[in-house]
Amino acid sequence: QGNLDAVGSFYSPDAVLIHKGTSCAYGREGKIPPFLFSICQKCLNTISEEVTEATSDHIVYKSVFKTKAKGFLGVVGGKSVQIFRKEGNQWLIILDEFEG
Repeated sequence: QGNLDAVGSFYSPDAVLIHKGTSCAYGREGKIPPFLFSICQKCLNTISEEVTEATSDHIVYKSVFKTKAKGFLGVVGGKSVQIFRKEGNQWLIILDEFEG
């Protein structure tokens, strides 16, 4: 649970998480379901095609990801976009969207 809390601290209280075409969640709580987090800890992840664009108060980060869970066949992957906003002295995620 401790690592899950740490991941949650990167999100704004008003963040939106979108799994394109599947589901979405609002707010800092419940961003990553605990079962998914435990699976992801056993994954080998690669990120490519990274693009970062920034203004004085927003950062847009785009990438392509591939994930292979240990003990499972195949690779899951897709595109992701994260938008960070400056809140006080921190950059927090306000939008986390992925497909795949």
